[in-house]
Amino acid sequence: VLGLLAAALTSISMIPQAVKSICDKQLNDLSITTYLLLFCGVILWIVYGVIQRDFPIILANGIALFPTVTILVLKIKHLIE
Repeated sequence: VLGLLAAALTSISMIPQAVKSICDKQLNDLSITTYLLLFCGVILWIVYGVIQRDFPIILANGIALFPTVTILVLKIKHLIE
């Protein structure tokens, strides 16, 4: 239960930033390096969770991947434009 609660909190922590980024379209203050590192870290946690067969790790990072990728894609699009 503790692992699932921790997983839920860390997974949803990026959602407010993703929503704000989508709505405001203000990405100047966001570091692409931070989100690239976060993306790589989340992917590695998912791989680790699969190897360990640890459902809370897989679930938490699978959920965290979506807002992280959303922000990263928006930031890349912002840099290109």
